[in-house]
Amino acid sequence: MQFVFIRVLRIAWHALLADVFGAYADCNPVFARFGYQARSLRSQGPILALCNTVALCGMSYATMNICYDILGLLTVAVGYSEPKYWPTPFGRWRDSYTIRRFWG
Repeated sequence: MQFVFIRVLRIAWHALLADVFGAYADCNPVFARFGYQARSLRSQGPILALCNTVALCGMSYATMNICYDILGLLTVAVGYSEPKYWPTPFGRWRDSYTIRRFWG
């Protein structure tokens, strides 16, 4: 039951993150142009380039976490799998202070 509650909270948190990053992307013309009108993420200067990159990576990160958590939640809730087989997908950020610990 604790696993289900934690995963529901994680889904809600990542849905909020995806919504915030998506709202930023909807307001920024760099994300709205395609084909010959497309512009680089760096076309708005260094500060907005950083914001654009964070928004793009953040949307991907949040979406992957939502899909993973929903799948884990459903399989554990119906009894097909156990919670120990569903660790957090990217681990804990505070454990990645060296390259070896990040990939290890």
